Amino acid sequence: MTDALTSLVLRIWQNHNPALLMELQRENRLETALEAEVERLNDLLYELEVIQKMSHQAAWEIAVDQILLPGPEEESSSTTLNQNREPPAISE
Repeated sequence: MTDALTSLVLRIWQNHNPALLMELQRENRLETALEAEVERLNDLLYELEVIQKMSHQAAWEIAVDQILLPGPEEESSSTTLNQNREPPAISE
């Protein structure tokens, strides 16, 4: 699951914050930053699903909105992330 989340975070940064992505690559901090962002996402999903007993779909939508999607001032008008709003499959 983490690999899928890492890929998702990377795609979102490529589409919505390429300057940050380039800076992280230039400073050789990309892997560390990706790991930190995935950890934040996992922590929020755990809080919502396990602690607050929310469904996976509802928790995923909140996590995407709060952590992954850029704010209105950062979002490019020509790019949408509707394809990223579906949660990755979970293995149990």
